[in-house]
Amino acid sequence: MRKNILIISCLMVIALVLGACDDTPSKPKPNDSVFVPEPNFDFEEWTGTFNDKKELMYEEPKGGFWTTTNRLRLLGGPVTTEKSTDSYAGQYAARMETKQFGTLIITGMILAGEFNPDKYPDKPNYINTGQPFKGKPIRLMGYYKYQGVDNDSGSVFFAMTKWNTQLKKTDTIAEVWQVLGNTNTYTKFDIALKYYFPDVEPDSIRIACISSTQGRYFTDPANTRVGSVLYIDELSMEMPGGKIIRLYSGGR
Repeated sequence: MRKNILIISCLMVIALVLGACDDTPSKPKPNDSVFVPEPNFDFEEWTGTFNDKKELMYEEPKGGFWTTTNRLRLLGGPVTTEKSTDSYAGQYAARMETKQFGTLIITGMILAGEFNPDKYPDKPNYINTGQPFKGKPIRLMGYYKYQGVDNDSGSVFFAMTKWNTQLKKTDTIAEVWQVLGNTNTYTKFDIALKYYFPDVEPDSIRIACISSTQGRYFTDPANTRVGSVLYIDELSMEMPGGKIIRLYSGGR
């Protein structure tokens, strides 16, 4: 029974993030002015999960900022997100691929948050979405390559949210979507947030990169193509006044 719940929970990760409002707050917000990214935000450092035989099951970006659906590997599912030496800068980039899992199609993705059934047993889908952040970013920038099958496309989602203490839900303060089409070379994306409530100070940030835009429709192959691949590298944000927060440690 727990296995089935875990599979469903993994599949709900993307749907929950793409519908930025939900009924769970992010981790407690920090006391400093902005969230300080870990050096591995350039996807240079990864940490492995091993089975009882000490066999490597999957890896995820180190540091706890990103989560993926790779936990499905523990249930016999595919690894949909991994490091790749085909990077824009540094040694590694994040590589996401849409794959088959029985009758389901699982999109590759990385998102800001944490999926942990043991740590968050009381949260819907065991997911703590978003990461603490104080400040109002203007835009998100980065580099991508995309190899879509047929008419598939990748996507980047960026949002700022705030926990509504009265209504007990997360409000979307600002958000933006960017659909990513085919390109064989690393191409820059630059997406500006649309603030719905410019006078409200957000407390959390949400970022999601997915290998199939319609990946939330897990059983509908008409919207998702197995084999579509998205590479993401060298993320950064622009803050008011032109300040650039680099979500990575390396440079080009």
